[in-house]
Amino acid sequence: MRENNQKITIHIMGTAMDSEKGYELSYLIKSLQKFEKISQKTYLYLTSQNRMTEKANDDFKLYINDIRPGSFKADIVVFCQNYILPLVPIVTEHRDIIWECVLKSFEFLKSIAKAKKEGKTVQIENQGNNVIVNTGDGVTINQFVYPNFIPELAERLAKPFSEMAGIVDGDVEGVAFESKTGDIILDIESSKYFKKHTYLTEKSFEIIGEMTVINSNNYKGKIKISDSEDFKDDEYSFELSNDLKYSEFLQSGFLREAKYRCSKKVIFDPTDPLGEKIVAVRILEKI
Repeated sequence: MRENNQKITIHIMGTAMDSEKGYELSYLIKSLQKFEKISQKTYLYLTSQNRMTEKANDDFKLYINDIRPGSFKADIVVFCQNYILPLVPIVTEHRDIIWECVLKSFEFLKSIAKAKKEGKTVQIENQGNNVIVNTGDGVTINQFVYPNFIPELAERLAKPFSEMAGIVDGDVEGVAFESKTGDIILDIESSKYFKKHTYLTEKSFEIIGEMTVINSNNYKGKIKISDSEDFKDDEYSFELSNDLKYSEFLQSGFLREAKYRCSKKVIFDPTDPLGEKIVAVRILEKI
């Protein structure tokens, strides 16, 4: 049996964290609970367990100590009593395995969420023990490399990370977890990547569609799309790009099949980062 400890510093910033007035308990409890959930889910994944049993709770614990004055700052000690065999050799020290996996999962989720928020394409490829994430706009391509099990683990951690991002609301300006091996920082800007939002893809797609409902007041309506590799055969809401907003264009496609170039309007759900829910299309031109 072997004990392994990893120290991480938690820092919660904002007006809700005032050492003289006191720390607002709801924010403090939520931040610690979300970190606990993320750590436990990672431990369970690495040990192939489904829930925190009595034995698991004896083996894996989190302690908080050394609370500093000012905005809330303290150390969290990740205690793991048993040896965890890593899925792949991603770290040099055993005690870092859980935290390293949390860091990699956060980076994976953030890289995908950031790209999608900016309307960029995301491609994920498996290469041996690694998974390659390519994000870009057709001109600039960014490449990220992760251990091949990280997408599966990150999917399990997506919801608690999203819930943690929800803590950042103005009264709390940021929640950070810092260590010698890397940091997780959710501030006003980066927390937006972990919240539900709608975006328009930079990539355009060719479709064959028939406008079934048109509204000449706001240049929106419904279009039935068929024979497209990028869309399921279904009816979608549509809007027009600014240079197409004239009645004649709407009339030319009403109840007639035509070929268009369009972009997708997609809802990004941080709890399902690899999913894609198309809510509308923006028609850019008739081909």
